[in-house]
Amino acid sequence: MSTIPPPERARIDPRPISDKAFFNSCVRKLHQYLESHEYESSTHAHAPIKLKDLTRPSSKDVRSVMTFLLRKIDPTFNDGRVKGRKFEDDVTAAFKNVGYPFNISKTALVAAGSPHTWPTLLLAITWLIELLELVEGVEDDTDDFIDRGFQPLETLGEAGQPLGSPEELQKRTDGAFMQYVENCYEFFLAGDDDYFDKQEVELLEYFEKDNIVILSEIEAVTDEFNTISAQVSEIHREAADDLPDSRQRLEDLATDVEKFHELVFQLNEHKATLAKKVEDSTIEVKKKEYALEKKKAKVNHLRSLVETQECSIDGIHKLEHEKANLEEKIQMMAKAKQEIEDGTLRTAMDVKTRLDELCAVVEVYNRQIEESGAEESKKFQISIQKCSAHEVDESMLLGGVDMRNDVLPSWNDEKRELLDKAKQFRRDIMSLTDSKESSEQAVSEIQDEAELLVQEKRRVNDTRTREKEEQDRLLLSREKEVTEKNSLVHSLRDPNSLEASILEYDNQVLELEALRKERQDTNLSRKQMVLKEFNAFMQAYAELQSYQEDQLKQLEEYKESFEDSTVSLSAKDQKLLLK
Repeated sequence: MSTIPPPERARIDPRPISDKAFFNSCVRKLHQYLESHEYESSTHAHAPIKLKDLTRPSSKDVRSVMTFLLRKIDPTFNDGRVKGRKFEDDVTAAFKNVGYPFNISKTALVAAGSPHTWPTLLLAITWLIELLELVEGVEDDTDDFIDRGFQPLETLGEAGQPLGSPEELQKRTDGAFMQYVENCYEFFLAGDDDYFDKQEVELLEYFEKDNIVILSEIEAVTDEFNTISAQVSEIHREAADDLPDSRQRLEDLATDVEKFHELVFQLNEHKATLAKKVEDSTIEVKKKEYALEKKKAKVNHLRSLVETQECSIDGIHKLEHEKANLEEKIQMMAKAKQEIEDGTLRTAMDVKTRLDELCAVVEVYNRQIEESGAEESKKFQISIQKCSAHEVDESMLLGGVDMRNDVLPSWNDEKRELLDKAKQFRRDIMSLTDSKESSEQAVSEIQDEAELLVQEKRRVNDTRTREKEEQDRLLLSREKEVTEKNSLVHSLRDPNSLEASILEYDNQVLELEALRKERQDTNLSRKQMVLKEFNAFMQAYAELQSYQEDQLKQLEEYKESFEDSTVSLSAKDQKLLLK
């Protein structure tokens, strides 16, 4: 427990003790704490204290409550061992030792329970209860605090060290913050408010060092991400180039699966035929052995008869002849038995060879299934059960996988779906190609029209320029004539003829000016029409380019989605499946 002394200058308690609601909340808090810690009333023995007794307690109740609370910190408080010490002195000394930031009047302790002293003492008791709850919470949660990874800052190292793991950084950050909270709380109890800014600056500097390390790690991860993104883009580009080959490999794979299914079906039929032959041969061998045993028993019986009876020479010759015939039959039956056993052995070896070849093909098949990334790859994987080779049901041999009813229909559906997508893809490409050709033709036509409009504009400008030059020449000639006429008028000095000549020349000037203005308006209207048609052409051309870009973008997206649904198969794997 920290024993930091209180500040020398008196501090004003900011808590609103005059507020009735705040006063009642402090009373309820004191009552809850005493009730939860099994405090017994000093006025009623072995009975819990009541809430109304704490609203206006007696001096005896106040002394009993303070003694009960302070003994939570110092079990020897006011136990009578030190003679001559007053209760008021012990209380003020105890509150100073625990860091209570306000002074407690000894006079208030002497008159404890009175209406004007009890609120001040209630504030001190409420502060002491909060301190006790904090201490109890820290003691109860110490193990949980350590389990969550909070450790003292000195055991975690300085900030700015290389980033080992996010957990280590989190522990170091939490440790620094907890150290900051602990220091600030101690100086808050001591009343040193100026220390907070210093602690905050030190904490920010500590975190800034770790921020620099984190930023460097982020930059390194960003560079690595950009490198990986470039590699992924390169892989996507290569995958786009391999689309026709992948589609062809997919079709070959589906064809190979059908051939594989036919091969398995033929092997199962051949196996069933061989099993039937072996069974028939076994039954025939057993019949032959049984007949041989009967023959041997008969021979032994005849030998016993020969040994016990008297025979003539003819009888002996007859018996020898029968014996020779029997021995010849026995040899023929033994030879037939040996041939049957050899055939059975060859059949078994042939079956074993076929099973080994089937295992090799199944291994390649399983690998190709895994590489295809299909959703039902695990369901369609085959495991050869050699112990079930004699079963007629082919799914028993293939580990429960029904190639005819499960695998092949699924693959055929997928093949048809991919073929439909490929056909639709080709149709879309042809449609887009036709659209592009028609658009290009339209663009060519519009460009031709624009070229014609430009030529028409150039021709109109040339015509306007020639006409203007001609008008200027005509105007100059008319002005020259006017000048000559004026000189003639002045020479003649005839007022009547002079006025008539001037009027005539003025009319000619007005006509020329009107003609010039008319030609100028005509040229200006033609120029505006050409510009309007040219602007309409440029707008149509821009819309056509936007449409082509949208169509090409949709084509690229469709192409990428189609590439994701393809399955790749190398040439080596195709040869293995064909075998």
